[in-house]
Amino acid sequence: MTVRRFDDASVADWLMADGRDWPRAVTRGPRGFDAYARLLHIPDPAFPGQRETDVESVSGPGDLWQIAVAVEDLRPHTTTPDEIYYLIWAGCGYPELLSDGVPIVEIRDELGASMRDYHLFVGDTDMLGWLPPEPEPTPRHGHSILPAPAFVWPADRAWCFTEDIDPHFATIGASAAAIADLLRDTRIDTVADDPDVSPPFYR
Repeated sequence: MTVRRFDDASVADWLMADGRDWPRAVTRGPRGFDAYARLLHIPDPAFPGQRETDVESVSGPGDLWQIAVAVEDLRPHTTTPDEIYYLIWAGCGYPELLSDGVPIVEIRDELGASMRDYHLFVGDTDMLGWLPPEPEPTPRHGHSILPAPAFVWPADRAWCFTEDIDPHFATIGASAAAIADLLRDTRIDTVADDPDVSPPFYR
């Protein structure tokens, strides 16, 4: 597992290049992939207006472990598996892990106000190496070396993982073969997605 800070913020410019408004960009990611899926950290709402707090607590692996498994599935579908970019939200609550650098990637609204600030890292696809060793995946897994990323993509842009602060899911755009691999993995809960259809949200 290798991961280090990266100072060239221009590698993230393509994330907003399709001109979508910032809330959709940080929740649904860039357009243009052949297929899409959503990684569900908890099941979709059972009915309109349901609150996330009303969902019965399920003991299972934490969000970072689920993301790491998804990235592991995506590894064979990039030509640059050792050049993976990670954006970590500056407000993630890990000041001791991010204190040695300032956020350098900003996503702004149509008036130019900064809506999301991110720290930029580059590394390989071994996100399971971010977690302390455990015999089985657990909800917490101890203190990871970095918090869960908001965006993950390889240098060849063969796929992109996108997750914002509040939604209960992440969006993944990739080739049809990569999405098929994700949907077959029973370790994580994924569903096929249509980027032009708004997914269900909790209230």
